[in-house]
Amino acid sequence: MIIIDDALPKTVFNHMVGLVTDFESFPYYFIPSTAYESDDRNKMDYSYYHNFMFNGNANSNLSSYFLSAVHSCIDLIEHNLDHVERIRLGMILCSNQEYTNEPHVDTFVPHKTGLLYLNDSDGDTIFYDKKYDSNSLVSPIEWGRSQELHEVERISPKANRLVIFDGLTYHASSKPIDTQYRLVLNFNFMEKNNG
Repeated sequence: MIIIDDALPKTVFNHMVGLVTDFESFPYYFIPSTAYESDDRNKMDYSYYHNFMFNGNANSNLSSYFLSAVHSCIDLIEHNLDHVERIRLGMILCSNQEYTNEPHVDTFVPHKTGLLYLNDSDGDTIFYDKKYDSNSLVSPIEWGRSQELHEVERISPKANRLVIFDGLTYHASSKPIDTQYRLVLNFNFMEKNNG
């Protein structure tokens, strides 16, 4: 896991935050389950999102701007980038009780996941001791739910903090209690196979 504070230049970061916190005009979409679609979802497991890229394709009129910011984040680490698969902005609203969303992986093939926190907030990201086996015949949802997952690390949201990790690691967001909302730019990227 790589953690970099003050990841983006201040002007770029502040402009990005200004765009997505213009709550009167920036489009957020409700999703009833933060991690996986499910019939047995808990009513607390909702959030709001905006997909800038999905399945490697632009999905927003701001896609190129956010892709450029994500490339700047990826350039901070040693990598052999193949392509960015997804860029998703997530907003979780505050709760009056502690609540952790379902542990999950973002996609079932080998990849890297990046989290760029856009505001100081409580509502840690929790990392667990298991990784999904991409050769498994069982879906990551079923596999994760069948495992006894143990927390190994927590990262607190801090504005302009970047976290990059093996995307097959089970992780979960949690709801803030002390701050009104938690904003995170989540991205998934694939690296070239050097073999």
